[in-house]
Amino acid sequence: MKQYRTDNRQVMAPYTPVQSVNWFSPNHFQNTVEAQRTLSAVYPAILYGFEDVQVVGYEHALTEAVAIGYLLGQGYSFQQAIEIVQSWWRP
Repeated sequence: MKQYRTDNRQVMAPYTPVQSVNWFSPNHFQNTVEAQRTLSAVYPAILYGFEDVQVVGYEHALTEAVAIGYLLGQGYSFQQAIEIVQSWWRP
């Protein structure tokens, strides 16, 4: 299991990747479309996190990116989600 260091703590990765997995299901095409739609919707939050990590660090940037992604799923616009999440930490 890989170990990652954050803020002088060691964190264990939650799982070890499996070498051979059957990724296909009877609804594979529909699952692929759904996955693509979902990932496309949260991609701006991922990019935001990559930019933010240089300023606030990995843990905080990941927390913000996930929170933004959640708010996007709740129907907020990307800009609204950023403003809400930033209001939690920044004056």
